[in-house]
Amino acid sequence: MELNSLLIKIKSKSVITAISAAFLLSFTLFFFGPTTLYYTNIYEFNYTFFDISPYLIGLTIIFGLILAFALLLLKGKNHRRIVCVAFTFGLLFYIQGNILVWDYGLLNGQEIIWDNYLINGIIDSLIWIGIIVISLFKFERIYKFITIASIFLILIQMCGLFALAYSSPSEPLWKSYSINSESNFEFSENKNVIIIVLDTFQSDIFQEIINEENDYVNMFDGFTYYRNAVGGYPTTKASIPLILTGDYYNNSIPYDLFINESYKSSLPKMLKENGYIIDIYGSDPQYYPNDFSSNESIKDFNLDIFDLQLTRITLFRSLPHFLKEYFYLQLIESGDGINSEKNSDNYHALDFRFYHNIDNKFEITNNSNMFKFYHLWGSHPPFRLNETVQYEFLPHNRSGYKEQSKASLQIAGKLVKKLKESGIYDTSMIIIIGDHGMYDRNMGLNISQIKNDEKLSIISPDIVPAGLPLVLIKPFNSNTSLTISDAPISISDIPITVANELKIKSNFSGKSMLLINGSDHRDRLYYSYVVWPESYNFQYLPPMDEYTIRNFSWYANSWQPTYRKYSPNKMEIVEPPEYILNTTLSFGKDQLSSDYLISGWSTSEAIYTWSEAKTATIAFTLDNPNTTLSLNLKLYPYVIEKYHENQRIVTYINQHEIGNLSLNKYQLTEMEFGIPDEYLNERIQYVNFYLPDAMSPMELGVSNTDSRDLGIAISSLQLKKNEPQ
Repeated sequence: MELNSLLIKIKSKSVITAISAAFLLSFTLFFFGPTTLYYTNIYEFNYTFFDISPYLIGLTIIFGLILAFALLLLKGKNHRRIVCVAFTFGLLFYIQGNILVWDYGLLNGQEIIWDNYLINGIIDSLIWIGIIVISLFKFERIYKFITIASIFLILIQMCGLFALAYSSPSEPLWKSYSINSESNFEFSENKNVIIIVLDTFQSDIFQEIINEENDYVNMFDGFTYYRNAVGGYPTTKASIPLILTGDYYNNSIPYDLFINESYKSSLPKMLKENGYIIDIYGSDPQYYPNDFSSNESIKDFNLDIFDLQLTRITLFRSLPHFLKEYFYLQLIESGDGINSEKNSDNYHALDFRFYHNIDNKFEITNNSNMFKFYHLWGSHPPFRLNETVQYEFLPHNRSGYKEQSKASLQIAGKLVKKLKESGIYDTSMIIIIGDHGMYDRNMGLNISQIKNDEKLSIISPDIVPAGLPLVLIKPFNSNTSLTISDAPISISDIPITVANELKIKSNFSGKSMLLINGSDHRDRLYYSYVVWPESYNFQYLPPMDEYTIRNFSWYANSWQPTYRKYSPNKMEIVEPPEYILNTTLSFGKDQLSSDYLISGWSTSEAIYTWSEAKTATIAFTLDNPNTTLSLNLKLYPYVIEKYHENQRIVTYINQHEIGNLSLNKYQLTEMEFGIPDEYLNERIQYVNFYLPDAMSPMELGVSNTDSRDLGIAISSLQLKKNEPQ
């Protein structure tokens, strides 16, 4: 009897241990992992947690029960060893998904340079191999603690999840709505106002395309190409409301509240009040208030929408580095990925279907005037549509960017052609725009197409491209050849432009683009912020730096910082740091002097900081002392024997050249220049370096990964009064 009781007790313990290990693995991988990802990226998903929780819980329970049953079929040492292995993988997935979380950037199909994460892979591998080896050889001892350890880890994750859910923003209302595209190509025989947003289409790409291929010039008869255009922000989230309302978002209130308030006096609302039917297509509902358009409906959630998306991303996050590359390819090529035409969440597929549905679904059925707002994937990376609007993996560089931009023009051009053939082209006002330009420096900016004024910039040239969206406008009854205007316009001018064209009174800010001349001078606003994966996880956008653009927008020297920084509920003036004469600024790692390096500089190293562009700027606050000064610099030129043997360094103070040297030896070099007092500004001073010979180690063939255009490594700077002779 005692023996039977002992056997029952042992068997009960085995059952509990197996179930504990199985459900640790199951909960970690299929519930806690996806849920953590959801709440840390709550604005990235078009469904709510309550939509997906039944599927997550069901998957967790089913997998846990199947695994527990399989473990219980094993006997003796095999049972204990495999239970220990199951526990070990649950533990490893927990460690990898919560502790060893490496930043791989945006997981949207863009290329990941895996070699840059070699050290991460080594750390992952050592931990995984070490723990697995220990579990295989010490399974008997570990087995005794599996139940309590599993329960502890599940409780830890549960508490973390509760804390995360509590601190996360509330589920936004827009997640309950969807956009119906059935009436997508229905137009009015009277008047149509059509806005086509080609996401991330940068203005200079269009100039380059029409310079090379006249077909694209003919495609847009009746349009005016506004080259000297400025966007408002580097991403879509703030740009779409700006296009439709003319109002700038500046973090003074939560984004959702801004959406509800700003659209009360928006272009769509004005048109709706004047009898227009409002339709939108392809854009995220979070960019609009509820009841915004006529083709909006309550969303019916189903498993097709979810499609195990979170689980796939969780697998990527939870696996060690050397397995991530394989699973990343699976992620982007799966139903969640870039190349799947069947997935409703595939943005390239939206553009693909849009293009092919123009002929099939185009009709003129409604006598009411219509407003159509199309938001297409456009030129946004990753690049997967070629000029013939067919799927193709294109390189992540300017060539791939340009090819997909041609696909976007083909899509917009096909709709324009259909409007012409249907006889309603003249009674349609058409605006084709980018919501912003490209924020990836690898795409570049081709300013060689327009003569530069050769002044140096005091801001990073990387900021400028994101603020240069394409703007093409065709007013009613316009059928002349494509014309080019250098009128200083902003996408914030769109609402007033449409209102004036329709002769509808409005209170929109800005000025009608059609009334601005190329010779006019205007200060236009742009708000720059860092684009990182966590940018959209909060109720506000990242801290914004304000710029005014006073001359031709393609030139970085036309962009001036106002030094206003807009953080959530706060605006502050953040000028360059104050400089005290005779102070030596050192630019090595962990030096406070790095705050003076405002553009064109890389991350500080041990004793210096490398420039990473053709121009680099140091700025500081110093009231004009009304006397001549001397500028002392210590630096290393980027010179490599037999590879790159000369480095020219032209030094400026406030746009005045004060020195011009050519160095041919990599060594610490000291330079000193005199500065007349008339060269100094009243308050903020700028030291610029023009480095025409700057080149990247990758371009020279001495590195496989370093794409920085290296010119100088600055070690120190000192500014002092000249002593009387």
